[in-house]
Amino acid sequence: MIVKNNINAVTIKDVAKKAGVSASTVSRALSNGAKVSEDIKQRVISAAVELNYEPNMAAQMLKGSKQKAIGLIMPNVNNVMFPQTVKGIEDEAFINGYSLMICNTGENNFVEEQYVDSFMRRSIDGIIFMTAQINNTKILDLHKKDFPVIALNRHIPDTTDAVVLDNYWSGYKVTDYLLSKGIKKIAYFDGWHYLDLYQQRVKAARARLQESGLYIDDKMYYKDLDALDDGYMAAKDLFANGHRPEAVIAASDLKAIGIIKALHELKISIPQDVSVISFDNIDIAQWITPSLTTMAQPFYKMGRGACKRLLERIESKIPLKERVYKLRGDLIIRDSVI
Repeated sequence: MIVKNNINAVTIKDVAKKAGVSASTVSRALSNGAKVSEDIKQRVISAAVELNYEPNMAAQMLKGSKQKAIGLIMPNVNNVMFPQTVKGIEDEAFINGYSLMICNTGENNFVEEQYVDSFMRRSIDGIIFMTAQINNTKILDLHKKDFPVIALNRHIPDTTDAVVLDNYWSGYKVTDYLLSKGIKKIAYFDGWHYLDLYQQRVKAARARLQESGLYIDDKMYYKDLDALDDGYMAAKDLFANGHRPEAVIAASDLKAIGIIKALHELKISIPQDVSVISFDNIDIAQWITPSLTTMAQPFYKMGRGACKRLLERIESKIPLKERVYKLRGDLIIRDSVI
C-alpha cells in the first residue's frame, strides 16, 4: 500500500510567495473558495504541489476537525495511462484537505478485498475504484451500505456513480474516421471482453460499419488482448493466415504499438498498406514510427471529476442519485492512418 501523506516544514507563506499571491488567497484557493479564479487556483495548486506543501493536519484536529482521507483502488500501478489520472485525483483531493491512499491489486479480487477491509479499519471517508467488473460485489456491498464509492474508467452499469470515457461515441468516431478515408476492410483487436468499456467501443464500431453496409469479419476480430505482447502476436497471426485488412482498430495504444512492431517485422508499410488507429493517447504514441492516430482520453479531467463527485457524496447531508459522467475525448490525427 502506498500512502501519500507529505508532512514537511513548508508553510502557507512559502506557497504564497511561490505563487505570487497573498497567504489569504492561498488559504481560499486550497479550501475551494468561490472568490478565487480558476487561473489563480491552478497557480496555487502547482506551487503547493511543487513545494510538497500539506495543510497542518495536527492543527486541524486541535480545532475539532478529523483527518480526512480517501482511498484509490487501482488494477495495475504500472499502466502508463494512470499517472495523469492519479494526478487529477490527488490535486482535487489536496485542495479539499484530503490525503490520498493508493493500493494496487494486480486485478486480484482477494487482494482488493484485503485492501478495502484495511481502508475500512482506518475509517477512510470514501473509495475510488478503477477495478470495477460486473462480478465485483465489494463495490456493490459498500454502495448498498451508503458508504461513498465511485467507479473510474470502468463501471458496473446501472449501479454506482462512475466517471468514464464515452466509449460508444469514441468507438463510433474512430470507425467513422477510417470510413471517411475510404477504408472499408477493418480488423479489430479488442481488450478484455468482460469489461463494459471494450464492449461499448466494438459495439459502436460494428454499428457504424453496418450503416455503410460493412462488417468486421470474425476471422479479423481478436478479443481478450492485453497490452503490447498480445497486440504483437495477434497481428502476426492475422497476416500469417493470409488476411489483409486495410486498417486495424486497436482497443488501446499499447496493443497498437505491438501491432506496429509486428507489421514492421513483416515489411508491411504503415499506413500505405495498413492503417492503425487506437484509443488512449499515452505519451509514447507521438514518438513511435509512424506516430499513432488515437482517440485521446482526458485522464486528468476524469481523475479530478471522479474525486470531486466522491467528495460530494462524502460531504452531502442527503442521499445523492447515482450518475454516470461520460467524458468525450479528442481524435488526435497523426501518421498511422493514410
